[in-house]
Amino acid sequence: ISIADRNIKTEYSLIRTFLAVLDLVSGRFNASAVLDILGSEEIQKKFSFSPSDIDLIDKWVYETNIRWGIDGDFKENFSLPVYKENTWEMGLERILMGYAISADDDLIVHDIYPYDGIGDGEIVLLGRFISFFKILKSSALRFRKTMPLNEWSEELTKLIDSLFIVDHDSEYILQILREAIQRLEKIRKNTSFEDTVGIKIIKAYVENELNDKSYGSNFLKGNVTVSAMLPMRSIPFRIICMLGMNGADFPRQEKRIEFDLISKEPRRGDRVLRDEDRYLF
Repeated sequence: ISIADRNIKTEYSLIRTFLAVLDLVSGRFNASAVLDILGSEEIQKKFSFSPSDIDLIDKWVYETNIRWGIDGDFKENFSLPVYKENTWEMGLERILMGYAISADDDLIVHDIYPYDGIGDGEIVLLGRFISFFKILKSSALRFRKTMPLNEWSEELTKLIDSLFIVDHDSEYILQILREAIQRLEKIRKNTSFEDTVGIKIIKAYVENELNDKSYGSNFLKGNVTVSAMLPMRSIPFRIICMLGMNGADFPRQEKRIEFDLISKEPRRGDRVLRDEDRYLF
């Protein structure tokens, strides 16, 4: 049995990780979101993290009370006062100060309460984690600005190169991701669009480019092939089984919204899902 036409987001965890990074750098920088990204297979491979390393980093984050926000100034983006506590900056300062000096219950150095949970053999792991965190932090600070499409293409390509390693398993999907991002420059040239846009628009573009695309290469590879229904598809099979052909489900019923002017005043050439499904059948 072979499965064709898989959605790229469903099939490749690297794509899901990259989109999660875009969510993180455009959002509140929650500790849970950083740790989820850290736990992805691709990030672990790039920065040489093991499952036990991830557990230890999770312990550091929990015990230093890191919750969200890069630093106090970062919280101003959410109309909150500059408040350093429970941010990544405060937590990492506590961890580094705890390694630099002997932690004491009553010792506070430059308003930093040292964290005493770092062992002598764990400083290398801490260094790798800080390197990973700096990439996310610098991206978050850059992506807060609006930029023209060609600069977004450059910045996102740099982010991909800094987060993922190119090997036999990832080369194919990284190429697909880069091509989607590089099309931003082509859009700018073809449309002469020189305005600047923000990260939310760019993220929506990337998701749209990848969400509806299928890159499966398993069509006609096995005795039984499971695939999507696509127009003009070659189906040279002795037996064809069609699923989802219930009377209430196919052809699809269009749910029209009140402000949809196309449905109120249809014109020749407008998309009609029921007609598309009849043609597909």
